Amino acid sequence: MAAPIIKTPEAVLKIAGGIAFIIATFRTKKEYLSFDDYSTRASPEEMAAFFGTVGEISHDLGVEEQGYRLIANHRSFAGQEVEHFHVHILGGRPLGPMLMPQ
Repeated sequence: MAAPIIKTPEAVLKIAGGIAFIIATFRTKKEYLSFDDYSTRASPEEMAAFFGTVGEISHDLGVEEQGYRLIANHRSFAGQEVEHFHVHILGGRPLGPMLMPQ
């Protein structure tokens, strides 16, 4: 079954996973290459609307009470695979440490 995709005038939300683990990918409809690009070119109003919507989505997904993690990868060392700005909302189970020790 394909992941549901929700489109709004400002962004696109794709949800994968289930009750045990949720990954939601949320991106702007305007094209930005990365968070760095977004943070320098987007208007303050656009940023407020985007992150306000991310907060609303976390509530809609039911992950705000136990906690969730936002990830925005920037370039190859961080694992950015698609060159547009988006965030991943991870939640629904304990996520563990931020990085694996080397």
